[in-house]
Amino acid sequence: MDAYNKMGDIMSEKSILLTGGGTAGHVMPNIALLPELRKRFDVIYYMGRPQGVERTIAEENGLEYIPVRSRGFDRSHILKNISTCIRKIFDTEVPTDAPGIYSFDDYWPAIKSNGLLKSDVTISRVVNASQQLEDIINRAFPKPAYKPLAIKIIYALS
Repeated sequence: MDAYNKMGDIMSEKSILLTGGGTAGHVMPNIALLPELRKRFDVIYYMGRPQGVERTIAEENGLEYIPVRSRGFDRSHILKNISTCIRKIFDTEVPTDAPGIYSFDDYWPAIKSNGLLKSDVTISRVVNASQQLEDIINRAFPKPAYKPLAIKIIYALS
């Protein structure tokens, strides 16, 4: 089943969609979450490339796999700027009464609000696409209780 048709099923079930690929290092953090996710969700989907390592790992772990065509791109020229942005987040004092967790979705608001980073064509395209998805979620998401999670997923994937 193609990814677009499957999205209707995902939205109607108590389910979660995981993604990450290219190397096992991008997949294994998701796999480590499976024991807890299986307690909370009826169905766990994994989305990735048709022949990617992520497919093998997801299927070996009993996940329903949704293949999507994608390709990587060269991000080496922007890594220095993003690293600087992320370092600023890590330099922030963590309050002892609410330590929280840093994850990819925590970096995204800082990255998308940085004018220098947004001047990079690659980042600008991602910021625009992310904002469009966020606008759609804010306008028409069918389950308000899941809206914050949907926004976090957009940020994490961005």
